[in-house]
Amino acid sequence: MMCAMTESESFTTFRLRPHWLQYVIDQLPWLVICCCGFLIAGDEELPYRQFLLYAATGLLLYLIYQAIDFARIEYIVTGEQLVFKHGVLFHSSDYMELYRVVDYQENRSPMQQLTGLKSVTLLSGDRSLPKLTLRGIRGSSRIIDQIRIRVEYNKKRRGIYEITNRF
Repeated sequence: MMCAMTESESFTTFRLRPHWLQYVIDQLPWLVICCCGFLIAGDEELPYRQFLLYAATGLLLYLIYQAIDFARIEYIVTGEQLVFKHGVLFHSSDYMELYRVVDYQENRSPMQQLTGLKSVTLLSGDRSLPKLTLRGIRGSSRIIDQIRIRVEYNKKRRGIYEITNRF
């Protein structure tokens, strides 16, 4: 997809958002409990019905807040850095310089395997952001390949070489 870059060429910036099924995977136990709470609270003869209704409503409000928080997540990959934007009331942006990335991991939980999603973790030498996990990425996405090309380009451009201790 991408070929080797010369200094005159530049990388295009792309944006990623986690798939909505990742929210369902993350919140599945709470979604089930909330639905069951409302269903059980529908029984007029149930003792403590009002308490159960309040608890289910509180849980629903929590799930709505989590859905808004999840919808605000955005990963922006530029030619030199990865930006992680998140937050509802306090919107934050975390920056990871690509030349500092030292390793990549790709994980798939059983639920992610069923839904065709994955989590990509980038490990870096940055003190403020040593680990960044991109959750809910489509399984067919070749995001690691795209980031790796940019990482290698930035390391070469800055003259950074990795020294390893091998036996």
